[in-house]
Amino acid sequence: MFAPPGTPRGGTVCGMDQPTEREAAELALALVAVATASVDGGADAQAVSEEGLVELVEELGDVPLTERQAVVIETVGAASAALTAGLGAALASEHGRQTEEVLGLAARAVLDQTGEPGGQDRGDSDSAHRTDRSGTAGDSDLPDSTD
Repeated sequence: MFAPPGTPRGGTVCGMDQPTEREAAELALALVAVATASVDGGADAQAVSEEGLVELVEELGDVPLTERQAVVIETVGAASAALTAGLGAALASEHGRQTEEVLGLAARAVLDQTGEPGGQDRGDSDSAHRTDRSGTAGDSDLPDSTD
């Protein structure tokens, strides 16, 4: 986690302590939601998902966000969405699939890593969805394009 110069290690940034695994997963899912909205939801859906990201960060923080912080979070969310959607589109194209499928697998991977409902238990060796050590979906996660 990045901290402003002079902030002691383990301190808070924007009134937020180091997030728990569940909070980190919530943030990751919110970013995937922004990316998904940017691909297939139109401008209104993307705006709503960006607002949801800001609301989530505000909930996780100990103090209300300033207007500037909210704008920065929206900007980071949009940048993350562009990167995630672009990488998702490249992977989808390579495998003859839809970008939305790849983004769905990204959300599943987040849930798999946390053991949250909707994901596979990390200890389940028969899981249909796997991530490699880099955290990205492996080839076996993408449905065969001949389906």
